[in-house]
Parts: sequence; structure tokens; C-alpha cells
Amino acid sequence: MSAVVSMKTERGLTFPEVLIASTLIGPLLISASIILETMHGAYSRGERRADLQQSVRIGMARIVRELRAAGLDPSGLIPGLPIPGPIQSADINRIAFIGDPNGDGSSKKIEYRLDLSASPPVLRRQQWSTWGGGWSGTNGAQPLAEGITAVEFTYFGAGGSAIPPGELAARLGEIRRVGINITALAPPGRILSEPFRLVSEVQLRNRGS
Repeated sequence: MSAVVSMKTERGLTFPEVLIASTLIGPLLISASIILETMHGAYSRGERRADLQQSVRIGMARIVRELRAAGLDPSGLIPGLPIPGPIQSADINRIAFIGDPNGDGSSKKIEYRLDLSASPPVLRRQQWSTWGGGWSGTNGAQPLAEGITAVEFTYFGAGGSAIPPGELAARLGEIRRVGINITALAPPGRILSEPFRLVSEVQLRNRGS
């Protein structure tokens, strides 16, 4: 006894039906793609913004740590320097001081400055390791941290009053506290142009109260 299996062939979509389906589904796919792209862009911007802020915090932490120990002079160089004090130079965008940042027992000159010749400006750190009537032994001015575009140093005397910028050169020996204001901004097109600012103050440990 044989069994006969009956098979029906289902009708496929006609060309007009395909066009109608495409018309209906197309906008949905486009909308989904836009949503996914927007979410990915927002995530990427947030991630890069977090990286930028972390970079600024790391840079600020290094400045604070090294500046707090300004005047640490294991080599005994300060008395014989043209400017016989921990702070060697100071202005709004630059500060240089004597210290031993890596703790190897050798005095060094460290400078932080805003390089306005770069586009965008960048905060740089430079260190000199040898004094012989002039400073030598440097590896050049290195970028401190990515995205830093502005830095402002404010200087305070023993009484707590700010020293006017025009008087700093003559009053380096009076500096007891330094305010630091750093601004970071990502390059155009990478992150929304929203600056990130970080502020700190440093009491110089080796300058008294």
C-alpha cells in the first residue's frame, strides 16, 4: 500500500509586494541605525571625556607633588645659585623651582610652563640635572598631559595675600603658597567643546609658614 503525499507550492512575493515591504521596513532600519550610531557616539565621547579628565588629574597630581617639595636641595646648590631660593622663576603661565623629584639625592631644576607656540597650547615639564654656572642635562620640554590648553599660577606670600604678577620677579623669596588652575579642552571634532577645569593649592613645605 503506497501513500501519496500531497505538496502545495506556496506562492512567492510579487515584485509590487517586495516594493511595499521595502518601503515599510526601510525607514525602520534607518531609524535603528541612527539610534545605534548615536548611542555609540555618545559612549565614545563619554569615554574620551573620562580619559581627558583623568589625564588632567594625573598632571595636576604631579605638579602638586613636586611643587610641595620645592626647596628640597640634597646637593646644597641653592645658596650658590644666582637666585638663592627654592623658587627660581614665577609668572602666570610658568614656574621653576629646585627639588629632588625622583629622590635620588641630586638637586634638580624643574620647570612647568604653558607652551603658547603650540596649537593648541600645551603644558610642558622640563628638568635640568646639572648646575655648573648654568643648567644642563635636560631631555627637553616634555608634554605633561594630553588636552591641557590653559594653566594659571597664582602666588601668595606669608600673610596670605596674592603677590601681583608685576612684582613676582622681585618677590620670589616671599612665595609660600601657589594656586594652580588647569583647563583642558579636547581637539575640535573629538568631543563636545566643553572645557574641564581643575584647581588646587600647594603650601611649600620648605619655605616656612
